[in-house]
Amino acid sequence: MFPKKAYIFPFFLFCFLELPAQKIELVPIEVDKFEKQIRVPYFIREHADNPLIYEYNIQLFYSMDAGLTYNGPLERVRGHVGPHVLNPDSLRLILWDYWVENPGFQGVNVKFKIAARFEPSILNLKGPESTFRSLLIPGWGNSKVRYLKKKWHWGLVTLPTLGLIGGGIYMKTRSNNTYDQYLRSLNNPEANTLFARANRQNRLALGMIVTGASLWVADMAQVFVKGLINRKKQKRVRLINKKMGQEVHFLR
Repeated sequence: MFPKKAYIFPFFLFCFLELPAQKIELVPIEVDKFEKQIRVPYFIREHADNPLIYEYNIQLFYSMDAGLTYNGPLERVRGHVGPHVLNPDSLRLILWDYWVENPGFQGVNVKFKIAARFEPSILNLKGPESTFRSLLIPGWGNSKVRYLKKKWHWGLVTLPTLGLIGGGIYMKTRSNNTYDQYLRSLNNPEANTLFARANRQNRLALGMIVTGASLWVADMAQVFVKGLINRKKQKRVRLINKKMGQEVHFLR
């Protein structure tokens, strides 16, 4: 995995960072004095029962006083570091060009620390095919193409959309009944009143149905566009991680 001309500093201290659903563990660090490079391997241990994929923003720090103070985040780093780091439950590796960033680095009383922020990955989300879900039930597709604060929040689209359409159908039925009463009426003043009422009910019914249908179509359009954006971002994240692997010779 590593070049033959590599050395291990026996006085390196290792640490790990606990996260709510993950644990980052550093493993023995290798120092290549010829390349003036330090290799910092680590594992991200995720809970096995968590179905989500996470993206990590990894930063590397080091201490020259056994952990009392830390320098960083380090900048002359490559590999699995920075934003969008995925964890396929395999060894991750950071390469630090210490001679470039800190020519006076001696490696005495050194301790490394990895800091990480993480969030559910874009890879968990679906693409434009989720539009079909919103075609069946308005709002349903949103639960697949975006992260909602509450799982039931997609129903906030469903209720008003179906409510408007359902209300419009009900009002159209009332309009038809009123119109039938108008046709049967033998009293002109009463007939005029019924006719006007039927028209008002019909206009209200049409407005409710059109508004509800517009919300439904808008929801499908939003899901389709968000799905396309997801696909684009997913491709970008995969390319970033492929490049990270190539930088540390983990060709996949």
